[in-house]
Amino acid sequence: MKIVIWGCGDIGRYTYHQIEQGEYEFEVVGFGDSYYSIINKNFNRDDIIFKYGKVYGYVEVKELYETGKIDGVIISVRNITDYRTIEENLEDMGVHIYKLDNTRISAFSVADYTYNIFNDKIKVNVISDVDIVINYSEYAFIMKNNKVLWESDRLLTQSRLGHFLFPKNISKKYDLIVNKACSLLFIPTDVCYGHFIFIVLNQIYAMENSYFDGKYILYESDFARQWVKIIQKIFDISSEKFVFIKCNNEYSYNIHVKEIHCLQNIPDSSKLNAEILHDFSKNVIDCLNQNENYTNITFPELLHVKRSEKWSRKLLPDTEKIIESYNFTTIIPEVLPVEMQIEYFKHAKIIIASHGSNIANLIFMKENTHLIDLFSSNYVDLFFIEAIKAKKIHFHMLVSSHEYNENRLLDFTINPELLKLTIEDVLASLK
Repeated sequence: MKIVIWGCGDIGRYTYHQIEQGEYEFEVVGFGDSYYSIINKNFNRDDIIFKYGKVYGYVEVKELYETGKIDGVIISVRNITDYRTIEENLEDMGVHIYKLDNTRISAFSVADYTYNIFNDKIKVNVISDVDIVINYSEYAFIMKNNKVLWESDRLLTQSRLGHFLFPKNISKKYDLIVNKACSLLFIPTDVCYGHFIFIVLNQIYAMENSYFDGKYILYESDFARQWVKIIQKIFDISSEKFVFIKCNNEYSYNIHVKEIHCLQNIPDSSKLNAEILHDFSKNVIDCLNQNENYTNITFPELLHVKRSEKWSRKLLPDTEKIIESYNFTTIIPEVLPVEMQIEYFKHAKIIIASHGSNIANLIFMKENTHLIDLFSSNYVDLFFIEAIKAKKIHFHMLVSSHEYNENRLLDFTINPELLKLTIEDVLASLK
Protein backbone atom coordinates (compact mmCIF):
# COMPACT_ATOMS: atom_id res chain seq x y z
CA MET A 1 0.00 0.00 0.00
CA LYS A 2 1.43 3.32 -1.08
CA ILE A 3 0.93 6.21 1.34
CA VAL A 4 1.79 9.84 1.98
CA ILE A 5 2.82 10.72 5.53
CA TRP A 6 1.03 13.92 6.55
CA GLY A 7 3.30 15.84 8.92
CA CYS A 8 6.90 16.94 8.43
CA GLY A 9 7.69 17.30 12.12
CA ASP A 10 9.26 14.82 14.51
CA ILE A 11 6.14 12.58 14.59
CA GLY A 12 6.09 12.29 10.80
CA ARG A 13 9.79 11.45 10.71
CA TYR A 14 9.26 8.83 13.40
CA THR A 15 6.46 7.26 11.34
CA TYR A 16 8.76 7.19 8.31
CA HIS A 17 11.50 5.38 10.24
CA GLN A 18 9.01 2.85 11.65
CA ILE A 19 7.85 2.00 8.13
CA GLU A 20 11.41 1.85 6.80
CA GLN A 21 12.28 -0.70 9.50
CA GLY A 22 9.49 -2.95 8.26
CA GLU A 23 7.19 -2.43 11.22
CA TYR A 24 4.21 -1.87 8.88
CA GLU A 25 3.51 -2.97 5.32
CA PHE A 26 3.46 0.41 3.64
CA GLU A 27 5.49 2.09 0.95
CA VAL A 28 6.08 5.78 1.57
CA VAL A 29 5.91 7.85 -1.62
CA GLY A 30 5.98 11.33 -0.10
CA PHE A 31 5.28 13.75 2.72
CA GLY A 32 2.42 16.20 3.04
CA ASP A 33 1.94 19.13 5.39
CA SER A 34 -0.42 22.02 6.03
CA TYR A 35 2.59 24.35 5.76
CA TYR A 36 3.88 22.75 2.58
CA SER A 37 4.63 26.04 0.79
CA ILE A 38 6.76 27.36 3.68
CA ILE A 39 8.55 24.02 4.03
CA ASN A 40 9.28 23.76 0.30
CA LYS A 41 10.68 27.27 0.29
CA ASN A 42 12.74 27.32 3.49
CA PHE A 43 13.80 23.79 4.49
CA ASN A 44 17.11 22.14 3.57
CA ARG A 45 16.64 20.02 0.45
CA ASP A 46 18.81 17.29 1.96
CA ASP A 47 16.14 16.73 4.62
CA ILE A 48 14.50 13.28 4.57
CA ILE A 49 11.09 14.85 3.87
CA PHE A 50 12.37 15.76 0.36
CA LYS A 51 13.46 12.21 -0.42
CA TYR A 52 10.50 11.85 -2.79
CA GLY A 53 10.55 15.39 -4.16
CA LYS A 54 8.58 18.34 -2.86
CA VAL A 55 6.24 18.27 0.14
CA TYR A 56 2.58 18.02 -0.91
CA GLY A 57 -0.43 20.13 0.05
CA TYR A 58 -4.08 19.06 0.19
CA VAL A 59 -4.84 19.57 -3.50
CA GLU A 60 -1.84 17.54 -4.63
CA VAL A 61 -2.58 14.71 -2.19
CA LYS A 62 -6.16 14.57 -3.45
CA GLU A 63 -4.87 14.33 -7.03
CA LEU A 64 -2.43 11.54 -6.10
CA TYR A 65 -5.25 9.61 -4.47
CA GLU A 66 -7.76 10.10 -7.29
CA THR A 67 -5.21 9.02 -9.93
CA GLY A 68 -4.36 5.86 -7.96
CA LYS A 69 -0.78 6.87 -7.20
CA ILE A 70 -1.39 6.49 -3.47
CA ASP A 71 -3.78 4.31 -1.46
CA GLY A 72 -4.17 6.78 1.39
CA VAL A 73 -2.57 8.96 4.05
CA ILE A 74 -1.21 8.40 7.53
CA ILE A 75 -1.59 11.53 9.66
CA SER A 76 1.43 11.92 11.93
CA VAL A 77 1.23 15.16 13.91
CA ARG A 78 1.80 16.00 17.54
CA ASN A 79 -1.26 18.07 18.43
CA ILE A 80 -4.64 16.33 18.67
CA THR A 81 -6.51 19.47 17.51
CA ASP A 82 -4.31 19.67 14.40
CA TYR A 83 -4.90 15.97 13.80
CA ARG A 84 -8.68 16.39 13.82
CA THR A 85 -8.53 19.39 11.48
CA ILE A 86 -6.34 17.50 8.99
CA GLU A 87 -8.55 14.43 9.30
CA GLU A 88 -11.66 16.47 8.52
CA ASN A 89 -10.04 18.16 5.50
CA LEU A 90 -8.84 14.88 3.99
CA GLU A 91 -12.18 13.15 4.60
CA ASP A 92 -14.01 16.05 2.91
CA MET A 93 -11.81 15.43 -0.15
CA GLY A 94 -12.55 11.72 -0.06
CA VAL A 95 -8.95 10.68 0.71
CA HIS A 96 -8.60 7.44 2.69
CA ILE A 97 -6.89 7.77 6.09
CA TYR A 98 -5.12 4.80 7.68
CA LYS A 99 -5.76 4.70 11.43
CA LEU A 100 -3.46 2.31 13.23
CA ASP A 101 -3.93 3.21 16.89
CA ASN A 102 -5.58 -0.06 17.95
CA THR A 103 -2.46 -1.18 19.83
CA ARG A 104 -3.12 0.90 22.95
CA ILE A 105 -4.77 0.02 26.25
CA SER A 106 -5.91 2.04 29.24
CA ALA A 107 -3.51 2.23 32.17
CA PHE A 108 -6.51 2.01 34.48
CA SER A 109 -7.55 -1.36 33.06
CA VAL A 110 -4.21 -3.02 33.86
CA ALA A 111 -3.30 -1.24 37.12
CA ASP A 112 -2.58 -3.59 40.00
CA TYR A 113 -3.63 -0.88 42.45
CA THR A 114 -3.84 2.89 42.84
CA TYR A 115 -3.01 5.37 45.59
CA ASN A 116 -3.27 9.12 46.09
CA ILE A 117 -0.57 11.71 46.76
CA PHE A 118 -0.30 15.47 47.33
CA ASN A 119 -3.15 15.80 49.82
CA ASP A 120 -5.09 13.11 47.96
CA LYS A 121 -5.38 15.33 44.86
CA ILE A 122 -3.31 13.16 42.51
CA LYS A 123 -3.95 9.52 41.64
CA VAL A 124 -1.07 7.15 40.88
CA ASN A 125 -1.56 3.90 38.95
CA VAL A 126 0.82 1.07 39.81
CA ILE A 127 1.39 -1.41 36.98
CA SER A 128 3.61 -4.48 37.11
CA ASP A 129 6.02 -5.77 34.48
CA VAL A 130 6.12 -3.08 31.80
CA ASP A 131 8.66 -2.25 29.12
CA ILE A 132 9.90 1.24 28.29
CA VAL A 133 10.87 1.14 24.65
CA ILE A 134 12.91 3.61 22.64
CA ASN A 135 12.87 2.26 19.12
CA TYR A 136 15.16 4.46 17.01
CA SER A 137 13.17 7.57 17.77
CA GLU A 138 12.99 10.61 20.00
CA TYR A 139 10.04 9.04 21.80
CA ALA A 140 9.74 6.41 24.50
CA PHE A 141 6.73 4.15 24.96
CA ILE A 142 5.48 2.43 28.10
CA MET A 143 4.21 -0.95 26.95
CA LYS A 144 2.60 -3.99 28.58
CA ASN A 145 2.02 -7.18 26.61
CA ASN A 146 3.10 -5.36 23.42
CA LYS A 147 0.40 -2.71 23.84
CA VAL A 148 0.99 0.97 24.56
CA LEU A 149 -0.44 2.25 27.85
CA TRP A 150 -2.79 5.22 27.75
CA GLU A 151 -4.47 7.24 30.45
CA SER A 152 -7.74 8.81 29.24
CA ASP A 153 -6.76 10.68 26.03
CA ARG A 154 -3.12 10.92 26.98
CA LEU A 155 -0.39 8.52 26.04
CA LEU A 156 1.64 8.03 29.20
CA THR A 157 4.80 8.97 27.36
CA GLN A 158 3.50 11.70 25.08
CA SER A 159 1.12 14.32 26.44
CA ARG A 160 0.26 16.06 23.15
CA LEU A 161 -0.07 13.14 20.81
CA GLY A 162 -2.10 13.28 17.63
CA HIS A 163 -1.31 9.95 15.96
CA PHE A 164 1.51 7.44 16.09
CA LEU A 165 2.73 4.26 14.50
CA PHE A 166 3.61 2.26 17.58
CA PRO A 167 6.53 -0.20 17.66
CA LYS A 168 5.29 -3.76 17.15
CA ASN A 169 8.28 -6.07 17.38
CA ILE A 170 9.71 -5.43 20.84
CA SER A 171 12.98 -7.07 21.83
CA LYS A 172 12.99 -8.81 25.20
CA LYS A 173 16.73 -8.24 25.52
CA TYR A 174 16.81 -5.49 28.15
CA ASP A 175 19.48 -2.85 28.54
CA LEU A 176 18.31 -2.13 32.08
CA ILE A 177 15.98 -3.73 34.62
CA VAL A 178 14.51 -1.53 37.39
CA ASN A 179 12.51 -2.83 40.35
CA LYS A 180 10.40 0.30 40.98
CA ALA A 181 10.23 3.51 38.93
CA CYS A 182 8.18 6.56 38.06
CA SER A 183 8.29 7.38 34.35
CA LEU A 184 8.59 11.06 33.40
CA LEU A 185 8.82 10.50 29.66
CA PHE A 186 5.60 12.32 28.73
CA ILE A 187 7.19 14.44 26.03
CA PRO A 188 10.81 14.91 24.96
CA THR A 189 12.06 17.65 27.29
CA ASP A 190 15.71 17.68 26.29
CA VAL A 191 15.29 21.04 24.52
CA CYS A 192 12.15 22.46 26.13
CA TYR A 193 12.86 23.98 29.52
CA GLY A 194 9.25 25.04 30.06
CA HIS A 195 7.89 21.53 29.57
CA PHE A 196 10.53 20.18 31.91
CA ILE A 197 9.47 22.49 34.74
CA PHE A 198 5.72 22.24 34.19
CA ILE A 199 5.34 18.50 33.50
CA VAL A 200 8.45 16.84 34.98
CA LEU A 201 9.69 18.75 38.02
CA ASN A 202 6.16 19.12 39.34
CA GLN A 203 5.69 15.34 39.39
CA ILE A 204 9.07 14.64 40.98
CA TYR A 205 8.18 17.13 43.70
CA ALA A 206 4.76 15.58 44.29
CA MET A 207 6.22 12.06 44.46
CA GLU A 208 9.10 13.03 46.77
CA ASN A 209 6.63 14.68 49.14
CA SER A 210 4.97 11.28 49.33
CA TYR A 211 8.28 9.54 50.14
CA PHE A 212 8.48 7.59 46.89
CA ASP A 213 11.33 5.09 47.21
CA GLY A 214 11.76 4.14 43.56
CA LYS A 215 13.71 5.66 40.69
CA TYR A 216 12.76 8.43 38.25
CA ILE A 217 13.21 7.83 34.52
CA LEU A 218 13.54 11.08 32.55
CA TYR A 219 15.06 12.51 29.40
CA GLU A 220 18.62 13.72 29.62
CA SER A 221 19.64 17.35 29.15
CA ASP A 222 22.10 19.73 30.74
CA PHE A 223 19.34 21.60 32.58
CA ALA A 224 17.74 18.32 33.73
CA ARG A 225 20.99 17.28 35.39
CA GLN A 226 21.30 20.71 37.02
CA TRP A 227 17.76 20.47 38.37
CA VAL A 228 18.36 16.96 39.71
CA LYS A 229 21.20 18.36 41.83
CA ILE A 230 18.80 20.94 43.28
CA ILE A 231 16.18 18.24 43.96
CA GLN A 232 18.87 16.19 45.70
CA LYS A 233 19.63 19.14 48.00
CA ILE A 234 15.98 19.75 48.86
CA PHE A 235 15.15 16.14 49.71
CA ASP A 236 18.63 14.87 50.62
CA ILE A 237 18.46 12.01 48.12
CA SER A 238 21.03 10.20 46.01
CA SER A 239 21.70 10.79 42.32
CA GLU A 240 21.15 7.04 41.89
CA LYS A 241 17.38 7.69 42.05
CA PHE A 242 17.53 9.24 38.57
CA VAL A 243 17.84 7.29 35.31
CA PHE A 244 18.53 9.52 32.31
CA ILE A 245 17.41 8.56 28.80
CA LYS A 246 18.76 10.25 25.68
CA CYS A 247 16.41 11.56 22.99
CA ASN A 248 18.01 9.89 20.01
CA ASN A 249 16.86 8.32 16.76
CA GLU A 250 20.10 6.42 16.28
CA TYR A 251 19.65 3.54 18.68
CA SER A 252 17.17 1.19 20.34
CA TYR A 253 16.99 1.01 24.14
CA ASN A 254 14.73 -1.18 26.26
CA ILE A 255 14.09 -0.93 30.00
CA HIS A 256 12.04 -3.42 31.98
CA VAL A 257 10.32 -2.03 35.07
CA LYS A 258 8.93 -4.56 37.52
CA GLU A 259 6.65 -1.97 39.14
CA ILE A 260 5.94 1.35 37.44
CA HIS A 261 4.13 4.24 39.12
CA CYS A 262 2.23 6.43 36.62
CA LEU A 263 0.74 9.72 37.80
CA GLN A 264 -2.60 10.84 36.43
CA ASN A 265 -2.55 13.60 33.87
CA ILE A 266 -1.90 16.98 35.56
CA PRO A 267 -2.61 19.59 32.87
CA ASP A 268 0.24 22.10 32.78
CA SER A 269 -2.28 24.97 32.80
CA SER A 270 -4.33 23.68 35.75
CA LYS A 271 -4.79 25.18 39.22
CA LEU A 272 -3.50 21.92 40.67
CA ASN A 273 -0.24 22.24 38.75
CA ALA A 274 0.08 25.87 39.84
CA GLU A 275 -0.39 24.79 43.45
CA ILE A 276 2.33 22.14 43.15
CA LEU A 277 4.77 24.52 41.45
CA HIS A 278 4.08 27.31 43.94
CA ASP A 279 4.92 24.98 46.83
CA PHE A 280 7.93 23.65 44.93
CA SER A 281 9.30 27.15 44.19
CA LYS A 282 9.26 28.08 47.88
CA ASN A 283 11.34 25.01 48.71
CA VAL A 284 13.78 25.77 45.89
CA ILE A 285 14.27 29.35 47.07
CA ASP A 286 14.76 28.24 50.68
CA CYS A 287 17.35 25.75 49.49
CA LEU A 288 19.25 28.21 47.28
CA ASN A 289 19.21 30.99 49.88
CA GLN A 290 21.98 29.00 51.53
CA ASN A 291 24.06 29.25 48.35
CA GLU A 292 26.93 31.73 48.71
CA ASN A 293 27.87 31.69 44.99
CA TYR A 294 25.70 34.69 44.16
CA THR A 295 25.77 36.75 47.37
CA ASN A 296 28.20 39.28 45.89
CA ILE A 297 26.23 39.79 42.66
CA THR A 298 23.76 42.65 42.29
CA PHE A 299 20.89 41.40 40.14
CA PRO A 300 18.84 43.94 38.11
CA GLU A 301 15.30 44.98 38.99
CA LEU A 302 14.43 45.53 35.30
CA LEU A 303 14.96 42.37 33.29
CA HIS A 304 14.50 41.65 29.58
CA VAL A 305 14.35 37.88 28.98
CA LYS A 306 15.35 37.19 25.40
CA ARG A 307 14.86 34.07 23.31
CA SER A 308 17.99 32.46 21.89
CA GLU A 309 18.79 33.09 18.22
CA LYS A 310 18.24 29.40 17.46
CA TRP A 311 14.54 29.60 18.41
CA SER A 312 11.54 31.02 16.56
CA ARG A 313 9.09 33.73 17.69
CA LYS A 314 11.81 36.21 18.62
CA LEU A 315 11.29 39.94 18.96
CA LEU A 316 12.42 41.95 15.97
CA PRO A 317 15.22 44.50 16.55
CA ASP A 318 12.94 47.58 16.59
CA THR A 319 11.00 46.22 19.57
CA GLU A 320 14.16 45.17 21.40
CA LYS A 321 15.63 48.67 21.00
CA ILE A 322 12.59 50.18 22.73
CA ILE A 323 13.01 47.80 25.67
CA GLU A 324 16.73 48.59 25.92
CA SER A 325 16.00 52.32 25.94
CA TYR A 326 14.34 51.87 29.36
CA ASN A 327 17.55 50.39 30.82
CA PHE A 328 16.38 46.80 31.04
CA THR A 329 19.17 44.25 31.48
CA THR A 330 18.97 41.55 28.79
CA ILE A 331 19.63 37.88 29.49
CA ILE A 332 19.25 34.67 27.49
CA PRO A 333 18.32 32.17 30.23
CA GLU A 334 19.45 28.99 28.52
CA VAL A 335 23.10 30.09 28.38
CA LEU A 336 23.12 30.60 32.17
CA PRO A 337 23.32 28.01 34.95
CA VAL A 338 19.86 27.12 36.27
CA GLU A 339 20.64 28.53 39.73
CA MET A 340 21.63 31.88 38.22
CA GLN A 341 18.43 31.95 36.12
CA ILE A 342 16.44 31.54 39.33
CA GLU A 343 18.36 34.39 40.99
CA TYR A 344 17.61 36.74 38.08
CA PHE A 345 13.87 35.99 38.22
CA LYS A 346 13.79 36.10 42.03
CA HIS A 347 15.30 39.60 42.20
CA ALA A 348 13.50 41.26 39.26
CA LYS A 349 10.66 43.70 39.86
CA ILE A 350 9.70 43.92 36.18
CA ILE A 351 10.33 41.21 33.59
CA ILE A 352 9.56 41.74 29.93
CA ALA A 353 9.85 38.83 27.51
CA SER A 354 8.68 37.29 24.26
CA HIS A 355 6.44 34.42 25.29
CA GLY A 356 7.89 30.93 25.54
CA SER A 357 9.84 28.51 27.73
CA ASN A 358 12.31 31.29 28.47
CA ILE A 359 9.87 32.61 31.11
CA ALA A 360 9.12 29.29 32.81
CA ASN A 361 11.17 30.52 35.77
CA LEU A 362 8.36 32.98 36.54
CA ILE A 363 7.46 30.57 39.36
CA PHE A 364 10.40 32.11 41.24
CA MET A 365 9.21 35.71 40.90
CA LYS A 366 8.13 37.52 44.05
CA GLU A 367 4.59 38.59 44.87
CA ASN A 368 3.48 41.95 43.39
CA THR A 369 6.20 41.97 40.75
CA HIS A 370 5.32 42.53 37.08
CA LEU A 371 5.53 40.29 34.01
CA ILE A 372 5.07 41.94 30.60
CA ASP A 373 4.50 38.99 28.27
CA LEU A 374 4.83 39.69 24.53
CA PHE A 375 2.97 37.40 22.12
CA SER A 376 2.97 36.90 18.39
CA SER A 377 -0.62 36.96 17.13
CA ASN A 378 0.23 33.64 15.45
CA TYR A 379 0.81 31.94 18.79
CA VAL A 380 -1.11 32.92 21.93
CA ASP A 381 -0.96 30.32 24.69
CA LEU A 382 -1.76 31.19 28.31
CA PHE A 383 -0.82 27.91 29.96
CA PHE A 384 1.30 29.83 32.53
CA ILE A 385 -1.69 31.84 33.73
CA GLU A 386 -2.64 29.76 36.79
CA ALA A 387 0.98 29.76 37.94
CA ILE A 388 1.01 33.55 37.57
CA LYS A 389 -2.16 33.82 39.67
CA ALA A 390 -0.72 31.54 42.36
CA LYS A 391 2.38 33.75 42.63
CA LYS A 392 0.24 36.93 42.69
CA ILE A 393 2.23 38.47 39.86
CA HIS A 394 0.86 41.46 37.95
CA PHE A 395 0.43 40.19 34.38
CA HIS A 396 0.53 42.47 31.31
CA MET A 397 -0.16 40.83 27.96
CA LEU A 398 0.71 42.51 24.63
CA VAL A 399 0.03 40.87 21.26
CA SER A 400 1.58 41.81 17.93
CA SER A 401 -0.67 43.82 15.65
CA HIS A 402 0.21 42.12 12.35
CA GLU A 403 -2.32 39.93 10.55
CA TYR A 404 -2.67 36.35 11.72
CA ASN A 405 -0.46 33.92 9.80
CA GLU A 406 -0.65 30.14 10.16
CA ASN A 407 3.13 30.04 10.47
CA ARG A 408 3.54 30.40 14.23
CA LEU A 409 7.34 30.37 13.90
CA LEU A 410 7.65 33.93 12.57
CA ASP A 411 9.52 36.61 14.51
CA PHE A 412 7.38 39.61 15.42
CA THR A 413 7.16 43.14 16.69
CA ILE A 414 4.87 44.96 19.14
CA ASN A 415 3.13 48.28 18.47
CA PRO A 416 5.81 50.74 19.67
CA GLU A 417 3.46 53.25 21.30
CA LEU A 418 1.57 50.55 23.16
CA LEU A 419 4.82 49.00 24.36
CA LYS A 420 6.18 52.35 25.59
CA LEU A 421 2.92 53.19 27.35
CA THR A 422 2.85 49.80 29.10
CA ILE A 423 6.45 50.01 30.27
CA GLU A 424 6.01 53.59 31.52
CA ASP A 425 2.79 52.72 33.40
CA VAL A 426 4.45 49.74 35.09
CA LEU A 427 7.55 51.78 35.98
CA ALA A 428 5.33 54.50 37.46
CA SER A 429 3.54 51.95 39.64
CA LEU A 430 6.83 51.11 41.36
CA LYS A 431 7.44 54.68 42.54
